[in-house]
Amino acid sequence: MATAGSSPTEGSFKGHGLAVLRAGAAAPGASPTSCVFTHLTATFPLKLLSPSTSSRNALARSLRVAGASADHRKEADGKVPRPQRKAIAALYVVGYGGGLVSGDTVSLDIDVGSHCTLLLLTQGSTKVFKQRFSRGRIDGGGGTSQTFRLLVRRHATLVVLPDPVTCFKRAVYDQTQRFDLRCAATSSLALLDWFTPGRTHYQSTRRDGGGAGGEGGAGAGAGAGAGAGAGAARESQDEQREEEWAFDRYMSRNEVRVAGRVLARDVVLLERPPRDTDAIARRCRPYACFATLLLVGPDCRATRDQLLADFSHISQRVNRGSRAVVDDVVWSCSALDEAQADSLVVRVAGTTTEGVRTWLRRHLTALQSIVGDDLYRQALGS
Repeated sequence: MATAGSSPTEGSFKGHGLAVLRAGAAAPGASPTSCVFTHLTATFPLKLLSPSTSSRNALARSLRVAGASADHRKEADGKVPRPQRKAIAALYVVGYGGGLVSGDTVSLDIDVGSHCTLLLLTQGSTKVFKQRFSRGRIDGGGGTSQTFRLLVRRHATLVVLPDPVTCFKRAVYDQTQRFDLRCAATSSLALLDWFTPGRTHYQSTRRDGGGAGGEGGAGAGAGAGAGAGAGAARESQDEQREEEWAFDRYMSRNEVRVAGRVLARDVVLLERPPRDTDAIARRCRPYACFATLLLVGPDCRATRDQLLADFSHISQRVNRGSRAVVDDVVWSCSALDEAQADSLVVRVAGTTTEGVRTWLRRHLTALQSIVGDDLYRQALGS
């Protein structure tokens, strides 16, 4: 672990984490009803938290949701598919101090055992602060990086539903996630990876506080507030625009292997050229949030089928005027690999982060049969 004042960047740290999930004991011929982390360790600035109560209740809630869905969905031969029973655990990946600073590196290894389902979450968005200049260096002293290696064994499921990554002005962030699904027939993965344009709500929050007198001035005169309101609003809007798409680099790489074969390598890279501060914004606007969703395996079949059905009903809008109409949310989906029938990649872009979150919450409801409705609400809201 690096300490303050050490190379490469003052105050930067190297955090390591390990989580190994295994199913509990079960009666002969019965499915396990509980699971336990046989290993759960983390070093600063990484912290791993597992809410035991939510995890214990998740199995019963997921079976109830799956049973209700099965009542309304019968196979062609008239049989009702029985939901597969797996013990469920939730794990929060948390950073001390509310975010990652320049020079921080985090590595995390996760092993999901057979007959287990793991839901991976975060507490709020992953904030990446700007590069800090250290003594004797003319550059930013290095960016921030996270590397996750995740193993999903036979008859196991991993659901990754974090909050989005938010890169502040001048931030540099690299993220690599490698998923190894051991069995093509029984291992499943649902992965959400998304990011925002930056600290877009920070200035508006400050403006609202100032309009009411701020934290220490609730009794400020209404006349003074009204007189300065228009100018303050314009100034805040300009400051907010400076924080949108103002990071130097964002890179996210996801690699999925199934039974040793590479199924997907997906990379998103946004990098600002020198002396072109608006380059990323020009490419991304008018959209302010982008998401990628990867679905693989039998437990994601219901979600995949629902998304394909929804996508088939989308009609192409024809603009007859000279001004293009911007939808609040646009999305597309396609199979990852024809040989892997239970696989899908979904791309989503929205004009607001909450708009994308609402879209995800409405279209991924079938995941409740995997993790339960309570944990689903913790992940995507209600």
